[in-house]
Formats: sequence, C-alpha cells, structure tokens
Amino acid sequence: MSPQPLTRRQVLSLGCLSVASLAGCASRSTPPEDTPSAHTDTPTFTKAIAIEERDLVVTLPDRHDIEELTLVDPGGQHFATRPVQTGVTQVRFELLDPRLWGADYVHYEPGTYELVGVSEERTEKQEIPLEPDIRIADVEQVRDEQLPKYLYGIAVTVENVGTGPTWVYDVAFANSPYGLADSELRDGIGDPIFAHPERDQVSTISPGEQRVFIDAGSPLVFYDSSVCDGSQHIMEVQVGIATGEEIDSEIRLTMGGEITEYFLSRRWMCDEIDIEITDGI
Repeated sequence: MSPQPLTRRQVLSLGCLSVASLAGCASRSTPPEDTPSAHTDTPTFTKAIAIEERDLVVTLPDRHDIEELTLVDPGGQHFATRPVQTGVTQVRFELLDPRLWGADYVHYEPGTYELVGVSEERTEKQEIPLEPDIRIADVEQVRDEQLPKYLYGIAVTVENVGTGPTWVYDVAFANSPYGLADSELRDGIGDPIFAHPERDQVSTISPGEQRVFIDAGSPLVFYDSSVCDGSQHIMEVQVGIATGEEIDSEIRLTMGGEITEYFLSRRWMCDEIDIEITDGI
C-alpha cells in the first residue's frame, strides 16, 4: 500500500466580509499581522470568500439579489463568469488544474482580482488578492514511517502563507554529500515526479496548508564510513513552484547514529542526521 500524502489541510476562510458580520469579526481576537487575508476596508456584497483546493468559493448572503458573478484578472481581462440561480448562495471559480502528465496545465495569474456582482438594480465590486506564497518550513531526514529504508532521502515540508493556491512540481539539491544526487529543477511544471507523494496523489496547496515532498534522489549518501561522528555539511534545497517561481534554503547536516552501507556499494548512510535550515546564518 502506498503511503498517504502527508498533509495538514487548512482551508483559508476569508469570511466576515459582509456589513452584517463586520461587528462580529471585530469582537474576535485580532489575527497576527502576517496572516494572509482577502478582507477589504469597505463593506462588500459577499458573505464569505474561501479557497478550497483549486477553487475560489464565493458565498453570498441568504437573501441576496445577485444574478451573475464575474471574476476579472489582475490585468483587467475577463477570467470567468458564473450565473447565479435564485436561491443559490455559493459559487465556485476554478483557478488552476495541474492536469498531471501533460504540458496543458492551467494556473491563474497571481495578483489582485476583481469580483463583480450584477443584479437588476446595481453592480457591486470587490477586490480579492490571490497570491500564493510558498516557503520551506522544515527539512529532515526521511524516516521509516514516511518511506521505509529510505534513510538516504530528504523530506521537505513546504507551507503556503499566501492567499491563493498552487502546487509544487519538483525538489532539487545542490552541494549534497552524494554529488550524483545534485540536479537543476526540471521544466515539467505539469509533470511533478516525487518518491512521495506518488504521481496520482500530487495536489494543490491551499493557503494555510503544509505538505511534505520527498525527492527520488539519494543526497544523504557518504563516501566516508567515519562520517557519522558528528561531522557537518552545508548544502542547498531548491523547490519549484507552479507559478514559475523557485525557492531555496541552505541547510546544515549534522551526521550521527549508526552507519549502514548503501546497497553494498561501499558508500554509507547515517541513521540519525539532524538538519537545520540556516539560509546563510
């Protein structure tokens, strides 16, 4: 049985945007300043806005009179229009589609969008920031519960602290102890390949969500059998994002534990490696 994706899904609720709910929001504790939000400073015609996987979900008040919703992209171009039937209070806009194993993936342009609501008597507008912000949250040696007998691998945890969804398509290494594991990020944004998650389990990363990725390479293999004595090594981890951005972190390895031979190759692995994100510090 293949391992399940290691996720901590937290759907970002960007609610409390209606006039009626502003007072309720004010009574709650103030969120941290760096918490992503799509709230505006002026009253809006929506009840709530959220990201659910690949969709922007717009919730309207129960007794609204909106007949049509249009999403306009940051360049002022039409993105999508959805009719709103009588009694319907929730409308979805698909923002992206990885379309795995192909080049015809779909990803929205990050930026501030405009939501336009039209009724017989008026037209309402509301700005919605949709900008993913992927960061490397943790890096550690692969453990048996993640992938058995994969001590030579590195598990990279990324988090989305932005306001829009996206996906990760590749992880690469530079200056690893085992030089054959070093590589550049691939060009295959629509074709992510990992040891974990498996291909058919790769999915989008919503705002507020973390996900773990394990590359198929073997960066934690050593040529020296005495390395597990507390020796240290500096290397780099790189992550490719579907927006076309690349992020990287410098990490420090501290080798310890018992030594194990890597597939009878006269190369070695340590079963306890501490990894610290340093980013040059």
